[in-house]
Amino acid sequence: MSDDWAGSLKDNATIECDDHGAEFFEVEINSSMDEVIHNPDLTFPQGLSWGYLSSSTSGALIVAQLSHFKCGGIALSLCMSHKDSLMPSVPFDVLCFPLLLSQKRKDVFKRGSLKNNATIECDDHGAEFFELEINSSMDKVIHHPDLTFLQGLSCRDSSSSTFGPLTLAQLSHFECGGVALSFCMLHKVGDACSAYYFLRDWARLTRDPKSTLYPPYFAKDSLMPSPFDGPLVSPIVEPKMEGCIHQRFIFSESKINALKAVVAAESCVQNPTRNEVVSALIYKCAASSSTSNLGRSQLVLTSNLRSQASSQPPLPPTTIGNMVTIFSTPIYENHERDLRLSKLVTDIRKSKHDLSTRNNLQENELVIEMLDAYKTGKLPLQQRNCHVYIATSTLAFEFEKLDFGFGKPTRARQGIGPISNFFILTNTPDDDHDRGVEAFVNLNEQDMSVFKNDNDLLQFAIPV
Repeated sequence: MSDDWAGSLKDNATIECDDHGAEFFEVEINSSMDEVIHNPDLTFPQGLSWGYLSSSTSGALIVAQLSHFKCGGIALSLCMSHKDSLMPSVPFDVLCFPLLLSQKRKDVFKRGSLKNNATIECDDHGAEFFELEINSSMDKVIHHPDLTFLQGLSCRDSSSSTFGPLTLAQLSHFECGGVALSFCMLHKVGDACSAYYFLRDWARLTRDPKSTLYPPYFAKDSLMPSPFDGPLVSPIVEPKMEGCIHQRFIFSESKINALKAVVAAESCVQNPTRNEVVSALIYKCAASSSTSNLGRSQLVLTSNLRSQASSQPPLPPTTIGNMVTIFSTPIYENHERDLRLSKLVTDIRKSKHDLSTRNNLQENELVIEMLDAYKTGKLPLQQRNCHVYIATSTLAFEFEKLDFGFGKPTRARQGIGPISNFFILTNTPDDDHDRGVEAFVNLNEQDMSVFKNDNDLLQFAIPV
């Protein structure tokens, strides 16, 4: 509210300039908008403090109320003091807005919350949305290395929760006029692919509420049946956070093409992908920088099962669930011969091919690792007799092109938790002239100090 509206009634004819002239209320209405919108007395709900306004000689000049209905609709009510005449103050404006999501869409996305570590309760409490103002310009925040949910909100604990909502979203308004949307989906119910298609459909509906959307396909338990009869109730094994350093690197399209050319010239791999060459280079430099006394290491990569699952009918790419597995390279000795870039890319390509020849629903390496961790209480992948590096990628998903009506985002990135020896590859901001890769790397402090100065890395990447 601007200073021009600051002030409150001192008496029946005097305005006191005391910055108490406007009051704002936000409430939830336990009914649908249809039950209210045709009411002949469509004003403020009764029983609230502003009832005195019609005859008041002191107090606020303006009162506004934003009402949220259980159907998803909202109404804005406004009352301005009529003290410029002998008329009493009256509520004169109620603005009603249609549903934020169509009823059909609500029926498709069944909402629920976690009942325990393995059960979802369909109780319509599965999604929480926060909207807030940030007392800062976006330029001061957008390049922060830990650009995830702001601290102090309930979503900060979602990564380890066994109860509560399945998704959390936060819309942040900056004082410069910019906006940022943060989104979190529990990995218990969906992977990066699930999150992308959820956000893609949400963006389409935001731009055009009449958009025709195909219902999502939820992965059935029969595809990957649990080996346990009851829920997994063991405590969550948290990764170690101490000494974990986060660093961002940019690989331009021209540098990636040069990297591909090097690999193609020294190996039999045809058309190496961005994911293959960048993952191999980061792993090579990280393993060479390791201060571990194990002297041996291995690269573990993630893979989307949707196109590989041997189900009938085939799974659509929009399948919602944790349809992901991992595949591993051989274990290498940490010296130059074993860590040649061309050999690494060749091994990655072979391991990925071997993955496609097995029944990944019954022989899912990730599930085997998780079950072993559940039984032993140790972190997954940490029982191998070597230093394990984990690489994942969202290069197949165009998060950087999601448009909620504000235009394409300046930046789009995925959160990276405090997991050491972990890196994630994402697309750089949408640009028709450069399809680069943004790499987020987590290493311990000693290894990172060596890694970020590696000449082989800096030949192709720019640290940010």
